[in-house]
Formats: sequence, C-alpha cells, structure tokens
Amino acid sequence: MTVSPQRRLFLGIPLPSEILYPLHDFRYAHDDLSGVKWVQEDLLHITMYFFGEIPGEIVDNLLNLIYLGVKGRSSFSLTFDKYSFAPPGQEARMIWARYQKHPMFREMAIRLHELFLQIRPEQQFRKSPIPHITLARLRNFQQTEMLTFPPQGLPRLEVDQLILWESQLSPQGPEYEEIHRFRLMESE
Repeated sequence: MTVSPQRRLFLGIPLPSEILYPLHDFRYAHDDLSGVKWVQEDLLHITMYFFGEIPGEIVDNLLNLIYLGVKGRSSFSLTFDKYSFAPPGQEARMIWARYQKHPMFREMAIRLHELFLQIRPEQQFRKSPIPHITLARLRNFQQTEMLTFPPQGLPRLEVDQLILWESQLSPQGPEYEEIHRFRLMESE
C-alpha cells in the first residue's frame, strides 16, 4: 500500500485589486527596512481556516466537508480596523492589516472547525479568529520607528467566495495553487 503525499491546505478569502493597490504602496514605501520579509502580493489573502498537512487521499472528503460548511451561507463584508504588529499582546512577529471581527466570519470558521474534527479530532482552534492580511514577517526587526502605517484604511472587503489553496513551501518561499473555489450566496 502506497501512502499518498501530504498536502498543506487552507481556506482563504481572495483580495481584489482595490485592496491590493494600497498594500503595494505601503510595502514599497518600506521595502528597505531590514528584518522585514514582505509577503508576495500574489499570495496576500485572509485565512478563513488553516487545515495544515492533509493526506492526499482525503482531500475529496475535505472538499465535501467545506461544501457542507459554506452551503447556504450568505456573502458578507468586512470593515477595515487597523494596521498593527502581531500577534496581539505578544512580541511582534508580523505586520497585519486587520479587519473588524464579524459574526459571519466567526460562525463559518467555527462550523468548518466542527466539520474538520471528523477528519482531524486533535485539531486546535482559536475561539475568536481575527480576520487579517499578513503583510510581512519580522525577524530581528529593530526599526519600529521607521515604519509608519498608512493614515487611510482599506476599502470594505466583499466576501462572496472562498478558495481552498495548497501551500507548497520551497527555499524561495511559498507558492499557492488553487484547489477549489466556493461561492457564497448573494446577501439580501
């Protein structure tokens, strides 16, 4: 019996160009800071749920569980909160563009977790997920005074679809491959 390879999967919210443009400007205004590794623009997203390493033979089961988790869910919009160092309350390891918590985001993440426990019963979960875009990872970053967050926020993000991505890690950085796109119902 051959064992199928592990696939590193997550469900995320894609970002439209009206959100990517100001993030591009913010990044390039600070591109020369040492200790900051900026996330490639084509990889920016909001993670709804990180599944982690999944055996290839159960990906179809996972797709069915995600479908159950998003079935009948209406689209919703996220409102920008602030730029911040993250994680909250800890030593800064990342730069985030945070969105305000939203009940639909939280409910969907909890439902996906409940369903995913059927495959991975030991999976841990954050009870109050924060919708955010990870803009950069910090290593030995000492120049906090040199980094100025933009005074303007980001536009509202209309969440009408989710994408299951596979993250393939390499020495050059991660690459994402779209596995499946899930559409949410139009809100009334």
